[in-house]
Amino acid sequence: MGKNSIYLLSVFLFALSVPVAEATSRCVDFLYRKNAALLAVFPAGVPRLRRPLLALGFFACGFLFLPAMMSDWPEAAPPEKISCLLSLAGAFLLFVITVTDAEQRLIFDDTTLPLALLGLARAAVLSLAAANYAPLLENLAAALVGGAAFLLLAVLSRGGIGGGDVKLIAALGLWLGPGRLLPVVCVGLFLGGLAALLLLLTKRKKWKETFAYGPCFAIPAAVFLLTGWR
Repeated sequence: MGKNSIYLLSVFLFALSVPVAEATSRCVDFLYRKNAALLAVFPAGVPRLRRPLLALGFFACGFLFLPAMMSDWPEAAPPEKISCLLSLAGAFLLFVITVTDAEQRLIFDDTTLPLALLGLARAAVLSLAAANYAPLLENLAAALVGGAAFLLLAVLSRGGIGGGDVKLIAALGLWLGPGRLLPVVCVGLFLGGLAALLLLLTKRKKWKETFAYGPCFAIPAAVFLLTGWR
């Protein structure tokens, strides 16, 4: 892809990111209304950074993903093309989860379930392409082991790791398999620990208060999906 193509693609993605962010923000508002009983405080309006973060997430998905997709697309087999499109949808959904967890300290089933179903569909497509069940079985095993491990962490941490984080890791297992889930978990735990330490040092959080762990896992996972879709 030439420089002119990259420039035009960047302009197109930037222009498209604004309406996409607005539409997604309205979907988030609907999600909050649907799950109002779970919210500690119902937002009086749209948080100032929500739309810019959603626009940035969409732009990042397109900019990291589309050049590689366009260069490989003609030679890619149909299952790989389906995997490509599913990965793009999954990565943007992870950015939505990042925003809602940062705003409400909650990861909703309404976002985790579609993420898991998309990951399961992608694993099934890869298994069909490989003519064996290995990709599907490996990803299912990663989801079960990852979810069980984080369920144990949730019990031991007494709320430090929430139920939404457990479901998110299980869903990511369906996408990443054991080989990629482990690095994402390690990076997420490191980023989460670093963020918690900074919040404590700056006195923005107290020792027993919780904070959003989901983005620490969702963002590295999105990077994996955007750079390793084949």
